[in-house]
Amino acid sequence: MQELSEKKSVLRRLENLLPRKNIEKKQKEEKFRVLLSEYYALTGTPLIEGGESALVQHPAKWLELLQELSLKVDSSSDEFSVQLNKLEKIQTTLFVELRSMEVERKNVQSSINYAIRYSENIDDLSYPQSADDVQIECPFCHSDTTPLVAEINKLDSAVKWLNTELRKSPYMKESFQSNENKIDSDIKIKKAELLTVNNEIRALENQINKMSKRQSIRDSALKIKLKIENYLEDLLDNPSKDIEDEIKEIKKSIKVLKDQIKEYRLDIQMANIEEFINKSMNSISENLDFEASYKPLNLKFLLKNFDLWNTRADGKKVFLRSMGSGANWLYCHLVLFISLQKLFCKLGDKCKIPPILFLDQPSQVYFPNISRDNKTEFSPEELAPIDKVGQSDDDIKCVERFFSEIAIQCDTIETETGQMPQIIISDHVDGLNLEEEYDFENFVRARWRTRGFIELSPSG
Repeated sequence: MQELSEKKSVLRRLENLLPRKNIEKKQKEEKFRVLLSEYYALTGTPLIEGGESALVQHPAKWLELLQELSLKVDSSSDEFSVQLNKLEKIQTTLFVELRSMEVERKNVQSSINYAIRYSENIDDLSYPQSADDVQIECPFCHSDTTPLVAEINKLDSAVKWLNTELRKSPYMKESFQSNENKIDSDIKIKKAELLTVNNEIRALENQINKMSKRQSIRDSALKIKLKIENYLEDLLDNPSKDIEDEIKEIKKSIKVLKDQIKEYRLDIQMANIEEFINKSMNSISENLDFEASYKPLNLKFLLKNFDLWNTRADGKKVFLRSMGSGANWLYCHLVLFISLQKLFCKLGDKCKIPPILFLDQPSQVYFPNISRDNKTEFSPEELAPIDKVGQSDDDIKCVERFFSEIAIQCDTIETETGQMPQIIISDHVDGLNLEEEYDFENFVRARWRTRGFIELSPSG
């Protein structure tokens, strides 16, 4: 399971890297594409048959081939003019698209300014909230008549529509700004595309200038070829892993691990463990002071996501976060943790988790004012909340009950499994009268009130 979890973690990391790696790969391919096109236009013959993708995928292979490749020039080829015409058409199309986007952005910005002005002025507008139905009395027979009911209903609908539209005004600006951001992003992309095409056209035109200065076609072609070889050497010096292949391998490993795990029938084992924990929790909960509205308790725990809930008589789930008082929370955690300790002891040597539980101030639910606890003896009245002054006896009994239950469960676990869990508690309460034959003093290993929580050595 741990190996599977680690593989899944690696897979998520690689999948997050994939978009950035794809962008880097396209940028590398674009470098080669421009140079290959320039070479083809200049010499009239393609440098390689594989294209830019092949160069990026197998740099070592193509570097070796290019170093042995002799230059060929087809003086009768019209590839130069074909590529130049093609690039000029692309340039025109991109330019028109860019200008259209800029016009669209201008219109959106105008809408944003209108929405801002509208929002600023809306508070000064006076508009009806509703249309009132007025009874009209006939001046002759003095009877009530409502000839305008249909018109009033229409007006009322119109008023409601208007008010609804007015309430939308704060969101208009956000909607337009979202459109503006998208258009800005598209414009940046379009400008980058146009810049690339402009550079390609300029490179071809520069070749003409060089040839007019008596630089041979072969010299120009050789420079392009050497540039490609340099880029290939850079790829070899700074190799990048093929993440897609790595992802495929990780997915294969995950599938193998999942198939192996299925053979252990973990779903059945997990269900058995959950049944054991649930049965233990509900047994322990019978002896604790849960609120009456939650009884009879039917606590459930799910190992998959550690959800804990109580199933009511009507089948409705009440999750821990909704289970009322702090005492309910305390008891839910207590019965779960003790049940887990029972499970660890039951599994014995098969379990890698030691049956040790540390509880810090569980009584704080009943005595929250611990900041005032600076005396040499425990004083329940001083630590009780203001709304429970005079009721500390009842709270002490609740604390004594769950401390007693912890002791009882430790003995029960040892009887049933042959192993007793170690439960360590640090708390403010003291001098408790535990149930049955248990003596509180037998469980106290040290008191912190006079020496501090951590005992210092005499030399310290």
